[in-house]
Amino acid sequence: MNFSTFDHLPYRIYIRNKRQEIVYTNKLVGDFFGFNTQNLLGKKYYEILKDESFIKHLENIDKLLLSGKADSFAAIYEFNRYYKK
Repeated sequence: MNFSTFDHLPYRIYIRNKRQEIVYTNKLVGDFFGFNTQNLLGKKYYEILKDESFIKHLENIDKLLLSGKADSFAAIYEFNRYYKK
């Protein structure tokens, strides 16, 4: 899948697979975390985020998606509160 469309949006965007690994991140996410975007690939969100309630929220979304009750989910979050330094 080609994600290049996301490279030009003014939002921090990342995409995870069913194993919760980051498979795409745009440059804004990499810049925010101080990483080359390639260094974020393969990481799981709980390796980057610090807020336990937010991690639980993402886990609940994963359960919903994997149950087949929903086939997609989109949201924009303010990363400032949730990342690990």
